[in-house]
Amino acid sequence: MWLIKWILAIYGYRHGGFWMMIWFFFLGTMIEGFFARKKRAKQAEEFYHQQAGYQRRYQKYRQTYQRPEEASSLAKAYQTLGISPTATDDEVRQAYRKHAMQNHPDRVAQMSEEIRQVAQKKFQEVTAARDLIFKSRGI
Repeated sequence: MWLIKWILAIYGYRHGGFWMMIWFFFLGTMIEGFFARKKRAKQAEEFYHQQAGYQRRYQKYRQTYQRPEEASSLAKAYQTLGISPTATDDEVRQAYRKHAMQNHPDRVAQMSEEIRQVAQKKFQEVTAARDLIFKSRGI
């Protein structure tokens, strides 16, 4: 690109003298600047698309990859609710409701303190299992 302004400067000198050479050199500089801006804009756009592609691939990777400890805790969550990993979202909700109704602390409020604590702990486990399953499914 640097060649344009010098070719124009030589052309200006041959056809109009020193001041025409200065004018054509300035004109060549403007033309180079125009093309350089277009080139920079194109490079910036390509960079943006490349970064967006990296982000999409990373998000897809994050959605599909499970750490080993997450996989084992996810298996425990399914076991806690008593369903299989192939269960639908509605089946997960139904299993949660069933276990939550059985172990809700308000249902055993009149019973002894030990039974209430066990029910509360079980209720928290069931809720955590449901949350983990929904999080892994993206719900």
